Amino acid sequence: MVANQIFGLLTVMLFLLLNACTPQPTEGVNQDAKITPVQREMMLATLDSLPQGAELSLAIIDDGSIRFGGYRNNSRTPKEVQNQTVLFEIGSITKVFTGSIFAGMIQEAKVSLNQNLSSILGLNTNLPITLKELATHTSGMPRVPPALAEVSLENPYRDFDSLSLVKYLQDELVLDTVPGVVSAYSNLGMGTLGFALSRVEEKPFMDLLEYYVFKPCEMHHSGVEHEHAQSLVIGINDAGDPVSQWDMGALQGAGAVISSALEMAQFASAQFVPDYTHFELARTPHFTVSEQFSCGLGWGLVQVDEHLWHWHNGGTGGYTSSLIVDVDRKKAVVLLSNISALESLSTKITSLAAEMMHTL
Repeated sequence: MVANQIFGLLTVMLFLLLNACTPQPTEGVNQDAKITPVQREMMLATLDSLPQGAELSLAIIDDGSIRFGGYRNNSRTPKEVQNQTVLFEIGSITKVFTGSIFAGMIQEAKVSLNQNLSSILGLNTNLPITLKELATHTSGMPRVPPALAEVSLENPYRDFDSLSLVKYLQDELVLDTVPGVVSAYSNLGMGTLGFALSRVEEKPFMDLLEYYVFKPCEMHHSGVEHEHAQSLVIGINDAGDPVSQWDMGALQGAGAVISSALEMAQFASAQFVPDYTHFELARTPHFTVSEQFSCGLGWGLVQVDEHLWHWHNGGTGGYTSSLIVDVDRKKAVVLLSNISALESLSTKITSLAAEMMHTL
């Protein structure tokens, strides 16, 4: 009993220290600065190829400032808008948050890198998969459960609930590769990691996001699923037609977060704050794919010339997004859009984000 009381007191003290003494990621940053004329022309050129109703929201972090650019296609005419606080589905960028949660729980000794998945979920079958393998896409799991590959892409994960996930893992999962050998991108794997971490904490995934990511980064308006649906920009396809938002079911850790360019910029800025050691652990390479690419916990680490980019794209049925951070130079790009990731125009968004990094 005494040991539990002491542990509880230490936990409270640690929480207070983290929230009272740690510098906030955007303290002293000018958030009103505009993007440069070159960056503006790049955005307009991209918008010119997008349909009516397309919207782009950009945040550039450089030289201690955050600069914003927002544009919307109205009647095929680009209009500048102040949309840095408007919400978009960020899709798979959520995986970076899931990796950051995992890193925080590792530091608090609640889980370990090489902890077995079956032991957490209480599966009757002993899957030879560790949490690190889920976080680095080396679990051998398929990209999605085969049953989901056959459903409508309008909202494919909606009915894949916790019972469906546990049943699939226990009775139906067939691994594509031996775990720990090959990195092959898996929404199922990262979604399962988020589910497992929630099981450990006995809390909803949103609560973990709040504690390990949103509160430290002052992301007060970010969330999951459709609690913020009324504030969302409407997602569209390549023809400009509205499309359905996505519910992620039990796989929230793979792509459920809704956020804005401002709050994503605050998360990117937090990567430059040494006090956030769990973010640093998440950014650390844990599996090497090649000389140019390795996997952190949720992050992709890309060597571009002499620069190391921490990167992740995101996409759902009505949104495409990109996050690129250069920690050494303290530069970053956040680009959010309401362009469907399921069609060809999505490549315009991801390409623009990389081009923006080259302007810094």
